[in-house]
Amino acid sequence: ILKNEKLFDIQRNELAKVSTTVAKKLKQIYPKNKSWIISLIHFKTIRDLLLYSYVDIDSLNSYYGFLVKESTSIIIEKDEILFNKLILGFHQFIIKSNPQFIINDLEVPKIPKVMIM
Repeated sequence: ILKNEKLFDIQRNELAKVSTTVAKKLKQIYPKNKSWIISLIHFKTIRDLLLYSYVDIDSLNSYYGFLVKESTSIIIEKDEILFNKLILGFHQFIIKSNPQFIINDLEVPKIPKVMIM
């Protein structure tokens, strides 16, 4: 079910409701079910829900930050890689640490022409 991206092809406002509900529920059961939650982030649909649609800045030092870091070894899409580097760089900035990347080395993926408005 989680591999079927068409199931998650819904209106943005509905996606926001689903992602908020799922993220908050998983946050409640973390860290007791940490390994189970990690297994979920192998699915792009779950990363879209938990990491990219519901950005939880308040828990960058715990739950959300942990999931972003764990997903770094899994992701291969350029947009996900860029997002992870930027969100982890933001976290390093707010804790007054140096970012682990050089800004000029970031690769911004090209937007397909059909998406440009």
